[in-house]
Amino acid sequence: MKRALFFLLVFGAGFSRAVEPPVTLTLPDILARAVADNIDVAQAALDLARLDSRYHEALGSAFPTLDLTGQYTRNYRIPKVFLGGQGYPSGETNVWAAGVTAQQPLYTGGKVSTAMRLGKDALSLQKDLSAATRDEALFAARRLYFAVLLSSRVADIQSEYLRNANDHLATIRERYRKGVDSDLALRRQEVEAANAETLMISARNTRDTVLLSLKTFLRIDLDRPVTIAGDFDPPSSATPDIPSLEKTALDRRPEIAAARASMAVYRDLYRLTWAEFQPSLGAFGSYQWSAQATDNSLGGSQQTDGISAGLLLRFNLFQGGQSFQRMKQSRFDWEKSRLEAEKTERNIRREVWEKGLALNEARDRVRVQRESVDEARKALTSVEVRYGAGQSGQLELNDATFALNRARLQQAQALSDYWTDKAALERAVGMPLEEMKP
Repeated sequence: MKRALFFLLVFGAGFSRAVEPPVTLTLPDILARAVADNIDVAQAALDLARLDSRYHEALGSAFPTLDLTGQYTRNYRIPKVFLGGQGYPSGETNVWAAGVTAQQPLYTGGKVSTAMRLGKDALSLQKDLSAATRDEALFAARRLYFAVLLSSRVADIQSEYLRNANDHLATIRERYRKGVDSDLALRRQEVEAANAETLMISARNTRDTVLLSLKTFLRIDLDRPVTIAGDFDPPSSATPDIPSLEKTALDRRPEIAAARASMAVYRDLYRLTWAEFQPSLGAFGSYQWSAQATDNSLGGSQQTDGISAGLLLRFNLFQGGQSFQRMKQSRFDWEKSRLEAEKTERNIRREVWEKGLALNEARDRVRVQRESVDEARKALTSVEVRYGAGQSGQLELNDATFALNRARLQQAQALSDYWTDKAALERAVGMPLEEMKP
């Protein structure tokens, strides 16, 4: 029994995991984590490192190669050579051989230079793709941050809506006790309060769900308590005109640079296949040494060596049309990359216009809803006074309460849309709007 308890304690301690302490995150904290801990950004960094290695590999193809070989052979039955019908032993029991060979490409029809250029263009392409991945991660982090703020504000609004419903319920109960209101009014308000509580429960669950999404995105343990600090600020200054945003986007977006770098990569691949039709010329040099002996001692062995050098010319005469077809395919890929670059440019221009229009709309909605909330709050205060004086009914009271709640929810949604659309527009442009010159 004691042994079983000991193993339970040991294994239980091994599998237990300490709960991390609570953490409070601001928007700068979230953006920093989005870059440092995001899996897509980490994968893009590894791809960049791999292509950097491949670029240096391509650089190495221009340098000479040096190979060292060594061989030992033991002849258990010595082979013979035949001269005039008579066989003579050829070699000894033990044979050693070693050699050094050097090769240097002199002319490859452009293969080496094109491979070096291909590696450089591919590295540039991956840098642009990594930058695009980083920008997308930052935008996703901002979007989740604003979603958490929205869900938290909605939960607060629904909590206040429930408090108002309960306050009105307490007032009606007191009036019912005094015989001013009927039991129907009391039951109707009880239903109103129950509905408000249901909305509050749903809003809190939505807030917790959105927070789970943010934790997952930032690779934070789901059971770790996290508090998001911050709130929606009022809308900033007016958006720069869309044509200037469009021009900035075409100059700064990494996707545009990546599309152009992709065109360069496919151009290099086409030239690489074209170089297969060209002759290649290389120089080589070789030193060979060999020794044979009847025993394992090299002291009395028969030794010889030789040095040779020369040029090697190769030319592709016929391969059944394979090289020609590969060149055609590379040409098609090159043309396809040009069309893809044009498509990317058009999509970015459309994205800038869409996000710019959406941001202007959200700014106007924020202004309208701010005025609507002020009016709805004044209306509710007036109805509550009139209801207390017996000059207004329960239906008008509930309508005014619901109108204020709806106006506040729409205001929160408009603020969330504004800041999300602003982040989306900055993602589409490639820089913060405040940094743009008027």
